[in-house]
Amino acid sequence: MVKRLSLVALAVFAAGNANAIQVIKDAKNDVQVTGMAYAGHYFGDSKDSEAYGSSTFARFGAKAQTEINDQLTAVGTYEAQLKLNDADSEQKKDSITVGGETYDGSTANGTNVRTRYIFGGVDAKDIGLFTFGRQNGAAFATVGNWSDVALTDGYSANALGTGPDMFGTQRGSDILKYTGVFGPATVAASHKFSTARDTETEDKDNSASTLAASYEVIKNFSLGTAYTDGNRGDESVDLWLAGAKYDDKAVYAALVYANGTDFLKSGVDHTAYEAALGYTFVNGISLMTTWEKQRVEQNGSKKDGYNAYTFGAKYAFTKALSVAAEYRVNDRNKEDYGAFTEYGAGVTKVDSGDDFQVAVKYMF
Repeated sequence: MVKRLSLVALAVFAAGNANAIQVIKDAKNDVQVTGMAYAGHYFGDSKDSEAYGSSTFARFGAKAQTEINDQLTAVGTYEAQLKLNDADSEQKKDSITVGGETYDGSTANGTNVRTRYIFGGVDAKDIGLFTFGRQNGAAFATVGNWSDVALTDGYSANALGTGPDMFGTQRGSDILKYTGVFGPATVAASHKFSTARDTETEDKDNSASTLAASYEVIKNFSLGTAYTDGNRGDESVDLWLAGAKYDDKAVYAALVYANGTDFLKSGVDHTAYEAALGYTFVNGISLMTTWEKQRVEQNGSKKDGYNAYTFGAKYAFTKALSVAAEYRVNDRNKEDYGAFTEYGAGVTKVDSGDDFQVAVKYMF
């Protein structure tokens, strides 16, 4: 008889992969293959819209767990993303010369594969799940993801500051994390180790620690908070999140607040709100609206950072196949900070015309 695994391991293993392909399922092992094909396009004025054009990619990966004994279960996850929105003529390779030898290497503009997640760990019954690798830090996994619910890719999770490779708050490498579920309470802690990687990222040489918790106050309604303390060289940075969420599978509502000191960039503080309100009908139609507002302060000057709201609709033919359309209102002008550019003095100002995205998504 297959022994029951802990609630923590099951929640992590099943999240977002209701239609995963079962490869192995026996008394001790459970291995699933996961994937997604996403074909999207941003429409808008190509001169003014920052994200105009194709948004097409594929994701593939695997999740596995093996029962060690009655108390311990080993878990592992891998997921990669393949960029597919370039023309054939752009899918080329550059020549790279190292030590007098010439090698082929893929260009940044051509098709590329990047690792989204790769981590492993052990789930200890009645204690919690311990994992290490490239994964979501405690801040995003516990609270920040509550407002990341736009129906198309890239239209949410832009204001709080919990982006990929930002002090281990969202998806990041070299993260050690603990997650425990105790009745209505979830507690989590993560530490992002510093690393001197060759590529320039926000996390290069930076370390950070996060504590987070959420509590289901009444059925379907939860409150949560998270605090991240990081280091950028000799500079200390921090980010605090607080949020509320209601989800009864039909009605969805969430509000998350962020306050950061030197988090986005040295000398730049910010506050932000992200909100979402949606409804899913029994016939497969879903409606969702989001609002994201960020204010940044630098040298005593306050300006808008990301500032937008969206209106979207989705139809799910099955649990695997869906189509969506979403309109984004960029409530900024060219004097505001660019949404998809680096913060700070001298940043290029942009006109950010409203845009909308249509997409077809297939998941397994």
